[in-house]
Amino acid sequence: MSNLRFIQYINLPPIPTELIDHLPKDDSQWRKKDIKGNMPWYRWSDEYNREINAWCQRYISSDMYWAFQLMSADMPKHLDRGTTTKFNYVINTGGDDVWTRFWTNDQESMLAEYQIEPFRWHIFKSDTYHSVEGVQPGQVRIAVTGRIFADYESEYL
Repeated sequence: MSNLRFIQYINLPPIPTELIDHLPKDDSQWRKKDIKGNMPWYRWSDEYNREINAWCQRYISSDMYWAFQLMSADMPKHLDRGTTTKFNYVINTGGDDVWTRFWTNDQESMLAEYQIEPFRWHIFKSDTYHSVEGVQPGQVRIAVTGRIFADYESEYL
């Protein structure tokens, strides 16, 4: 393991519980955006985000658009497209033993791993190969996300 950091927690105000308590916990209740590639376990959605987007633009960054990431299974090693860094706020971890792992460019060696704390803002180095492992069957990992210096012409990853 290296000393490089790929996730860093940020001391920003937590999203008020009244904005997240009403969000569906069932993946099938979310309308999702199409993403290039065949990844039925991962979706991006701006369903239910009107209040979240308004709150995040007021308290975090008015220059970003805020939406949701939904994972109903493990996410294989990949690079996110269109951004190098994201703000994330995990609402539901997807299980008790879920790990986000970062990998070398050849995807052979793990550089770091994190059990991301829910209800806490972090910045995420999305241009490094990473995976999410341990999402429990029947669970959905839900996070608020905003892309920093994003290329909005690319996919939603």
